[in-house]
Amino acid sequence: MPLLNATAEAGLHGPVPHVPPGAPIVVMVHGYRFSPSVPAHDPFRHILAPARTQPGRHAVPWPRHLGFGRGDPMEGLGLCFGWEARGTFWHAHAEAWRAGVSLARAVETLRHALPGRPVHAVAHSLGARVVLSALRLLPPHAVDRIVLMSPAEHRRAARGAMSSPAGRTCQVISVRSTENRIFDAALQLLVPWPQPVVGLGLGGLPNWLDLDPCEPAVREVAARHGCPIARRRWRICHHSSYARPGLMRLYRTLLREPARLPLRDLQLPPRGRSLAPSSKPGMMNPV
Repeated sequence: MPLLNATAEAGLHGPVPHVPPGAPIVVMVHGYRFSPSVPAHDPFRHILAPARTQPGRHAVPWPRHLGFGRGDPMEGLGLCFGWEARGTFWHAHAEAWRAGVSLARAVETLRHALPGRPVHAVAHSLGARVVLSALRLLPPHAVDRIVLMSPAEHRRAARGAMSSPAGRTCQVISVRSTENRIFDAALQLLVPWPQPVVGLGLGGLPNWLDLDPCEPAVREVAARHGCPIARRRWRICHHSSYARPGLMRLYRTLLREPARLPLRDLQLPPRGRSLAPSSKPGMMNPV
């Protein structure tokens, strides 16, 4: 299976395997409370495992749902990145910033070993902070698309990352929902900044999309592209951005078939109107 593990402390765990030209590299970064050094909380045995190894609605194996392990040579390479995200939230928050430096090095190593392959990333919670901090250190066009699931980061830091050379040339889909609202509020209280958190929306950037799967219009267009999303199942759930059925299939399409689902197709129109297919006039230019 074309999966490669890496940690913030040790870097890549082995040589870079060959993947065909044009096949994607997908970076996967976990969030709070995981640690590669603690077996009971090892992300490589949980959400970053090749297949489900534990029971529970949160034990969703990201690699499998993102298209790895199907025997297709064009499925590319999955980089599963682990970092020390246990301890107090403040400790993990600071550690996420440092882990971003290691992630940037790993991405640069893969880009040099496998030139010409598109690089994408998907991250949850504080993993979004890891990815955004790495983005600040990378050159233009280093990353193509990023999916941030319930991102635990503030707007000022996110805008700083998006103003970097790599940030200006990538596309970001930030997945937020009312199910995660209490965790957005907790982040604002635990790490207060002058600006609100990204989970309340960023906006104002042509290459950033705030996506709320609770919106019927979003589910409508996702279903039209073959990615039906289940209705809201939990009132409060920090993991719903990947545990809700259908969302991982949507992410797989966004990352593996970007031309099939441009960001403009998921932009919400003014209230009272339906999302229209991208082929109809009057839509925004694709980003």
